[in-house]
Amino acid sequence: MKIHEIEKDIKIPISNSMMYPILAEMEIGESCLITPTNNESIQEIRWRINSATHHYNKKTKKQIVSRTMKKENGIRIWRIE
Repeated sequence: MKIHEIEKDIKIPISNSMMYPILAEMEIGESCLITPTNNESIQEIRWRINSATHHYNKKTKKQIVSRTMKKENGIRIWRIE
């Protein structure tokens, strides 16, 4: 193990749930489609969304679920509780 020097002004990375402010804006029964841009794959988006919604659900006691939407080429999330 190597311990490095103490550093100042290093920004803390944004957590996945904070990267998606839409989660906090959604009301029960609403949904949102998330589609890939540039070189992203559906699998990459799926992993990030699952991680974000899992942590958000656990933290807020709300219930957001996601499904892959092949016809829409994206991931749709719903607030169900």
